[in-house]
Amino acid sequence: MAQGQASAGARVRRAAITVVILGALAAAVWWLLPQPYPADLSRIGQGRPALVLVYDGDLVVSGDQATELDAARDALQPGMEVLVANTGRPDAARFIAQHDARPGMLLLFDADGVLTQRLSPVVPAGALRRLAD
Repeated sequence: MAQGQASAGARVRRAAITVVILGALAAAVWWLLPQPYPADLSRIGQGRPALVLVYDGDLVVSGDQATELDAARDALQPGMEVLVANTGRPDAARFIAQHDARPGMLLLFDADGVLTQRLSPVVPAGALRRLAD
C-alpha cells in the first residue's frame, strides 16, 4: 500500500510540473506575440501624431500592411499613436468614409489631428520607421 501511495504522489507531482511548464510556455508565447493596436480613434489630435491603419480582415492587403506596421512598431510607438480603423466597426466606417480611405491605407495625422499624409499600401517597414524621425 505504501508503494501505491508513493506512486500516486509521484504522478500528481509530474502532472503539476507539466501544468506549470505548459503554463509558462503559453505565457512566453503570449508575451512574444504582437499586441493588437488600439481602435480608439478619439486619440487622434490629443497632442501626439497618429498613424491609422485602415484594416479589413477579409483583404490580403490589410494583412500585408499590418505585417509591415508590426515590423516598424518599436520605432513608431514612442512618439506617436498607432491605431487601427477596422472596416467592420461603425465608428471606424464613418471615419474611413470621412477621410475617403481604402483598406490597407495608412493615414498620418499631426499632433492637432490634421491629416498630413495618405500612404497607399503596402508601405514597407523601413519607410514607416522614417516617419518616426
